[in-house]
Amino acid sequence: MKSAFSIFLATLVLVATSGVGITKHICGNRVASVSMTGDAGCTCGAMEDAASCCHSERQFFQVDDDFSVAPVQSLDFSAAAILSVVAYNLSFDHLVEEGQTKYLNYKPPIPDKDIPVLIQSFLI
Repeated sequence: MKSAFSIFLATLVLVATSGVGITKHICGNRVASVSMTGDAGCTCGAMEDAASCCHSERQFFQVDDDFSVAPVQSLDFSAAAILSVVAYNLSFDHLVEEGQTKYLNYKPPIPDKDIPVLIQSFLI
């Protein structure tokens, strides 16, 4: 499963970086055909009026990222101090109430059968 997912992601990156071309053939105001491999031919049947009512649109989609690493931005002292104060105040240690445990008076339910005695084998 992991290798299939890796192959899928590698194919996705390859297609996105190389680009995908889509050709749409429009007859009148409707899209007659769409093709990713080549020219989308006229399917309306009006070959004599094809120049007046039909046209094709080609679009090319490609990722414009060069996959470079973004530069690291450094924090100044005031931003680091504010960040440390906020992180300290968001700690949940002050929410714990000392001396109060709710499980001290818990009594477990009485079992219907003594399971260890039923499972064990006794040698005499």
